Amino acid sequence: MSHRLQLDGLLLARAIRTGQGIADWIPGRRKRGLALALGLALTLLPVLTAWADEAQLAADLTRFQKGEARIEGLLEALEEQAPEHRDALRYRIDQRLLDLIVDLDAVALRLAEAEPELQRSPAAQELIVIMDRVLRLAGVRVQDISDRITEARAEITEFDPGLRSSVQESFVQQQQLLRNQYLRELIEHLQVLENLSQRPAFAEAFDISHQRLREVLEAEVDLLAERTAGQIRLDTTTLVELRSRLAEAPLDPDLGRAVDAVQRKQSRSLDSLQAAVELLEMLNLDAAEYRALIVRQRGVIGIELLQRQVFAKVMRDQLESAQQRLVSAGPNMLLRAVIFLIILVLAWLLAGLARKLMRAFLSIRHVTLTRLSGEVLVSVIGIVVFLLGLIVALSSLGVSVGPMLAGLGIAGIIIGFALQDSLSNLASGAMILLYQPYDVDDHVRAGDVEGIVRKMNLVATTITTFDNQVLVVPNKSIWGGTIVNHTASRVRRVDIEVSFSYDEDIDFVEQVLIEEMAAEPRVLSKPEATVHIGRWDDSSVTMMAKPWVRTADYWSTLRALTKRFKQRFDAEGIQIPFPQRDVHVYEHGTPPDKPKRSSRALRPGGRSEENESPPGPDEQES
Repeated sequence: MSHRLQLDGLLLARAIRTGQGIADWIPGRRKRGLALALGLALTLLPVLTAWADEAQLAADLTRFQKGEARIEGLLEALEEQAPEHRDALRYRIDQRLLDLIVDLDAVALRLAEAEPELQRSPAAQELIVIMDRVLRLAGVRVQDISDRITEARAEITEFDPGLRSSVQESFVQQQQLLRNQYLRELIEHLQVLENLSQRPAFAEAFDISHQRLREVLEAEVDLLAERTAGQIRLDTTTLVELRSRLAEAPLDPDLGRAVDAVQRKQSRSLDSLQAAVELLEMLNLDAAEYRALIVRQRGVIGIELLQRQVFAKVMRDQLESAQQRLVSAGPNMLLRAVIFLIILVLAWLLAGLARKLMRAFLSIRHVTLTRLSGEVLVSVIGIVVFLLGLIVALSSLGVSVGPMLAGLGIAGIIIGFALQDSLSNLASGAMILLYQPYDVDDHVRAGDVEGIVRKMNLVATTITTFDNQVLVVPNKSIWGGTIVNHTASRVRRVDIEVSFSYDEDIDFVEQVLIEEMAAEPRVLSKPEATVHIGRWDDSSVTMMAKPWVRTADYWSTLRALTKRFKQRFDAEGIQIPFPQRDVHVYEHGTPPDKPKRSSRALRPGGRSEENESPPGPDEQES
């Protein structure tokens, strides 16, 4: 404290001298006073900041001392507790100790950036002592947790699905997580110590301690990773043997339970190895071998393969495993490959046979299915049969089909989100096949597209226009609009407009049209053809001729009747006038006077009010 006061006195004297020096350069008594005050403020600012930092460090030190004393008191009371309460109290001690380590690291990092005077203060030295004691206490707790894990594992029966084993497994997992949390905090604490050791004020205090802590942590984490990796490889060998026995006796319930138990154990070991790998990487140690083991065992391709060491290790292990399998199981693999090819060929032949049988079934007279639906069904049945054969062929190679199908399902979901439009086309194609609005060779109009339907799949429909253009239209565009099928019905009406002069006899023109339609052999007698006036144009009268024909004869009948009507009109002298307009010319620009007409308003009954006699008795009664 005396050193601090002496230092502050020196700073104060320097501030006064600085202010007087600034004031000597400025004329005027008032300005010199302001300059003196400014110099004092600028010089005393570091002093005030140092006082605030030292006060904050003292407050933090008091808080850490209380936290350490609280933990030591709980440790002393631990032995006096009943056995059923000790685990809960241990867990509370661990939580307090972990929180204390985190707070200590935060203050130590702030201290590393402080002024050298604060780093050499007694409070900073006391903080270092507390950090050392807390570090030793954390090491004791890590060892105690490891011992508790060993004791709990001795009480676990792997193949007993009872309540006690489940509780012990959960306890072991919780203790492993707690140990990993301790190791993680200690590694971060090591990084703080290494940061402090670079400061001159702490170089002597941490030069040896952080090196010793790093060696201890590296040995502990490396041993944890090696032990877990060995357990995983041992469980893998056990699983191979159990699965081989289960394949020979698939109905044995004990073997099934054993396989499930070892798989659960291996899954927990992989999680522990993943945590150990993260700790190794925090210590800047090589963890490529362990990451490669995780990738191989889980069979999940992740970002780990982007690391060169991990990828090289995985590929090297795979090549070594392939060489060993080739030497030991080469003949069997060759036989399986031959069987695989044979099954594929048989699947291809069966798919062709299934398509032929489906076509034969669809050709039965009593089967009412459109050609379009039939072709799609034939194609789908062939693909399904071949895929089933492919699955059987893969099973003959020893490939596990279940995980592959699960992976394909997940991939299908991802691809489905990426290809939403294609899925919409697929759904629209299914709806078209279900409701059958058109068939192959039908003349349809869908939106802006018109032509003959040639073929269809579940994604698109191929339409050929009348000028021989081939259009591939997405099913979504067809199903989302109006579909007009011109050939869906057996018969179809032909509408022909015929124009003639107002001077012609309408009845005679009507008779001519009826005679010509009756003379055309493709016109049906039932339904009967009709003729009627369509509209009155400016220069002509338009009459509609509407005969009925078979759908296949529509276009030929339309062209033939149009020609016959023109030839008959020419033979009968029926005029088809050109457009004309009446033009009236008035002298001096005024129209002649119109004759006056008596205006008679009509009552609702239709009688005029002008010259109307009163109703008679009969009319009144009515």
